Amino acid sequence: MEVKNEILNFMDYAGINYKIEGHEAYTVVHDSLKIPLKPGKSYFNWYSQGKWGHLPEFVMNFEGDGFKPAPNKREAFKLIKEFRQSKGAKRKRDIEYSGGETKKFDFATINQETAPWRSMEYLYEKRGLEPKFIKSLFESGLLAEEKQHHNILFLWRDAKNHKIGADVQGTVKQEGKKRPYLKMIKPGSAHNYGFSFNYGSRLAADKLVITEAPIDALSYFQSFGKELPNTVFTSISGSSTKIDSIDNLIDQTIIQQGNQLKELHIAVDNDEAGQNTIKKLQEPEWRDKHPFNIIVDIPKFGKDWNEQVQDKRIDKYSIPLDDYRASKFPMLKTSPTKKRDRQREKSPEVPFAARPSKAIKR
Repeated sequence: MEVKNEILNFMDYAGINYKIEGHEAYTVVHDSLKIPLKPGKSYFNWYSQGKWGHLPEFVMNFEGDGFKPAPNKREAFKLIKEFRQSKGAKRKRDIEYSGGETKKFDFATINQETAPWRSMEYLYEKRGLEPKFIKSLFESGLLAEEKQHHNILFLWRDAKNHKIGADVQGTVKQEGKKRPYLKMIKPGSAHNYGFSFNYGSRLAADKLVITEAPIDALSYFQSFGKELPNTVFTSISGSSTKIDSIDNLIDQTIIQQGNQLKELHIAVDNDEAGQNTIKKLQEPEWRDKHPFNIIVDIPKFGKDWNEQVQDKRIDKYSIPLDDYRASKFPMLKTSPTKKRDRQREKSPEVPFAARPSKAIKR
């Protein structure tokens, strides 16, 4: 089947580099900006920025490969008109697309590693999570390891506890890639969901913590989780628009369990995308429909919660949403520790040996 995609045509026209893998394309300079390859569809999801849209929104938001975003809609449509009128631009790019629509996520088809020691070592050595915590995540079925490439799966579940998707985190370093480890959403994963887990009784959960990535949800829990009993910890990396995903997670993890949400913690990254999410939640159109207590949690010593865990400096600011002002909390750049991809010193205390037979022993 052939797919016609105007966003890819425009990228060809503007000299924007991209790659095609499976059922989607992504830009080289921003590999979290995905363009699904679906018949009759032409839109993008920029997961790290919480943005999505069609060609006009792409033209107003994308920057890279020498391309500067249009400052407003008028300029965007002017550029799009020039693109469409240019010689050969009206011919849509034809992409060979096998299999039609992407199949729904089916966990039963995944070949799992029975001794996930590579994933355990990655989470300990590269991410700084505690060994007992890591083991409990695999033993409880919250995480799994793909056998072929040893990728970690952070499994998504709906209100009925069905597995409906997953975040994928690579454990083997990709040489020559902008992002050293693979990071993606498993094809076929449900829309507007994310990774989640409970602390305390699921039937009594009345608090929800929302982070941007699964590793941040785990890092936040390791740092502060025991202060929040009967809480659901989630991430929204699977959302095309983060606000929609927040509403859906409230419904799936709290409301459909027969509970009432009393407290929501917004624990997104301390960067531009995170601040934009908070600003959207402060808008009366959204805030007036959500009368419960909302707290903004910000890491003190890193851009995100995992940076703090890696650096072993754990603290946070907690501010009521209505009192939050971005100017009081300057955005932090990635810490030097994370930039040099520090690996913890191996010693006899390292809990995960490099042989499957010893993988789960301590």
